[in-house]
Amino acid sequence: MILVKLQGGLGNQLFQYAFARALAHRGFSVGLDASFSYVTLKTLRAKGGQNLIRGGATT
Repeated sequence: MILVKLQGGLGNQLFQYAFARALAHRGFSVGLDASFSYVTLKTLRAKGGQNLIRGGATT
């Protein structure tokens, strides 16, 4: 089974869904994983994740 993980913005999720449908149409066994929790930049900053956003290590 191919598991397609839906994540990102709406456009990315629509593309991933269409890709999964295309695979299923070609006879592949496909599952969708929608467990991704969308985290916004504002949420990361509110939780002190500035270093994570910039790619730096936390001290």
